[in-house]
Amino acid sequence: MLYRGDFVYHIKVFEKSEGNITTILRGILAGNALCKICTGTDIDHSYHLNSFSLGIIPPSEESRFLHYDKIGCETLLAPSTFFSAGSSIHTSRVVSYGFSHRDSLTLSSISEEKIVITIQRELFTLDGNILERQEIPIKNTGSPIDGLVSASALMLLGIAPESLSLRTGNHIKTSF
Repeated sequence: MLYRGDFVYHIKVFEKSEGNITTILRGILAGNALCKICTGTDIDHSYHLNSFSLGIIPPSEESRFLHYDKIGCETLLAPSTFFSAGSSIHTSRVVSYGFSHRDSLTLSSISEEKIVITIQRELFTLDGNILERQEIPIKNTGSPIDGLVSASALMLLGIAPESLSLRTGNHIKTSF
């Protein structure tokens, strides 16, 4: 569920322009007034960066060129390779994704039809619920890593993992 009283989730995708992750999330969350998504081009530099509920570092090469010292949010979803840069981050929680056994979220299987996302340790959603360790099969729409990041962001926003499952067919069902 993406509702916490009158609270609106502010999601910041740290891209210089709208990329795959932003496009996927905007498509899924279209019409949901409880989520505001912005990228580097949407934000005025005077905006207080710590007011973001969820910050997402995409797996793209361009993320290497961002000003990491300006990242501040409640929860940060980032590739584990991001942290090797020794960046200064102001956040309550960090959730890493990638292909390492140390990542919180990873892919355990990739095929032409599906990818299997593995939650390797218990995680907290933005509204404080616990995501248990589990594997979630979802439809492979072309880029496994983009699927991992998008589905991970949705789960952190409180969308149930079973809603992302292949059992729901070709569309991700969300309940708002």
